Amino acid sequence: MTDVAVSLRKAEAEFSLKPGARLEIEAIRRQIRSYGFTPTWLEFTVRAELIAHEGKPTLKLLETGQLIRLVENPQLDALRKALAGRTAKVVVTAVISEGEGEVATIKSFTLTDM
Repeated sequence: MTDVAVSLRKAEAEFSLKPGARLEIEAIRRQIRSYGFTPTWLEFTVRAELIAHEGKPTLKLLETGQLIRLVENPQLDALRKALAGRTAKVVVTAVISEGEGEVATIKSFTLTDM
């Protein structure tokens, strides 16, 4: 992790990963716990491609090829509609809640031609 900023007032921490580093959810949670905090959710922004993997909607991160499964929700439906007939690359902000393993919920997205 790089560029770590913690706000006790907001009860949140913000950080960046080194380019090419995988998004290791459990390692990030352990690191946050090591500072005495309990992570209830992790929000992240990634450049990705929307794919189906084993029949499930999945983000394939462009830098690492890492796969992150997605929860069905209205934002995922909106993303599918926005991508109809287009290249499936997107910048996504998603959330993984505690207890959800590594399954993410899309919060917002921006289409891109990268």
